[in-house]
Amino acid sequence: MRKLLSFYGWIGLLFFVSSFLFSCLLDLGWVILSIIGGIFAIALYLLVTDLNSNTDLSFINLVRQKKYKHIIIIFLYSMFLGLLIELIGQFLLKLWYYPPIKIIPFLFILIPFFYVVFGIIVRETYLYLGKFFKSYLLKTVLTALILMLLIEAIDIFTLSWIYAPMNPIVLAVGWILLVLTFYVIPQKLKLFP
Repeated sequence: MRKLLSFYGWIGLLFFVSSFLFSCLLDLGWVILSIIGGIFAIALYLLVTDLNSNTDLSFINLVRQKKYKHIIIIFLYSMFLGLLIELIGQFLLKLWYYPPIKIIPFLFILIPFFYVVFGIIVRETYLYLGKFFKSYLLKTVLTALILMLLIEAIDIFTLSWIYAPMNPIVLAVGWILLVLTFYVIPQKLKLFP
């Protein structure tokens, strides 16, 4: 019988909870809050990849099986899609901005790598929910809802991502589109395994 979480899963859970608590309970500067936000993203990645590690299509199993072609496709696709989202959403439509990047513009270089981690988190969450639900629509909506609640909560507390005033329904639809573009559509088009 498989343990609930491996060592990396427990580390991810510990980082996840501690980064959330630190950001909620302490009055920290934006540098520390940005670091906490980054730790949160890595913790969420560790947690969902560990929960999903016994699935053949999980990212961690692609690494274990040395399926480098698939890994490179996921990596480059996520980077490209993330840059496209940033160019349209942040610069063209001005829907959000990152306070730390306004102070240190060089940090923008890290954004494409964040989208790789984000793309893997979306993938792993969707695949994990597939263990319990068969409906593509339900898995898509649940993945979007769960990740929206977790990631937006940490963004609110760390102030690492500020939205222009927007309707919450627009935000939820945006998250559904993120799940569709980061995993569901590429998987249906056989771009991803």
